[in-house]
Formats: sequence, structure tokens, C-alpha cells
Amino acid sequence: MTKIRRGGYIFLTWVGDHGPRHVHVFKDDKPVCKFNLEDWVVMKGGTTRRILDIITELNDEGRLFEEELEKNASDKATRKDEKKPTN
Repeated sequence: MTKIRRGGYIFLTWVGDHGPRHVHVFKDDKPVCKFNLEDWVVMKGGTTRRILDIITELNDEGRLFEEELEKNASDKATRKDEKKPTN
């Protein structure tokens, strides 16, 4: 799970969560919206310009699915190590 606090909101994503790729947004521990990152539309709840701006920033920074990116990098490194010849 990736959990990011920014602008008074909490943004959550889970690797392996149902499609389409989306982010859950909370404020004061209450759900605000679920936002589709593939079609760039609200799936549930409501949003504001500020929330959209933060989602855009996080997406541009590659922060929304950090856990998945780290796992992919780790998997890639493991495969690379497996290909090394042993003497």
C-alpha cells in the first residue's frame, strides 16, 4: 500500500486492488473520493480542483504506485542476478 499525506488529504493506492487503477482520497479519516487514474474521472464521491492538482502532482512524481515500482525494480534486479553465470 502506498500512503501519501499532502495538502491535508491522504492518498492511498494498493498494488493488486481491482481495476481500473485508482486512488482513494481521505480527509479527516473520512472518504472524499475514489479517482480513476486511467480515464481521469471520479469513480465515487466528489473532488475539487485542489484534489485534482495534488493527484496530478503525485502522478507526475510517480508517487502513487511507489510500492509497485519498488517491487518491479526488485524483481528486475533478482532476474538480473539469476542470469549471472556461476563459477
